[in-house]
Amino acid sequence: MSNADGRQAIFFRERSEGSSSFLAYSARMVDHGFAFDAQNWQFSDSPEQGLYTRREVYKTVTGYESFEPWLSRIHDCPAQILDEARKKTPAEWIGSGPAFT
Repeated sequence: MSNADGRQAIFFRERSEGSSSFLAYSARMVDHGFAFDAQNWQFSDSPEQGLYTRREVYKTVTGYESFEPWLSRIHDCPAQILDEARKKTPAEWIGSGPAFT
């Protein structure tokens, strides 16, 4: 998305699902409104832009398979769910035109 903000994730520890004692690391993605290079509204095709500054978080990323099952979940997401999300998005966030109706 050509994010221009410096911090896009918050990392923390939380109880693992189904366990009262095991703590696991979790990440929550944060959008500060700097997609498409913020006020410049352009797509900068740069592999460095938008990376988290602590590069060690990427050490286990070896390819697209590192992002499963999320890539498959997004790919297989029913159009109805995406349409419902679009309908709940304020019109001023989206714009106008045939692609947005």
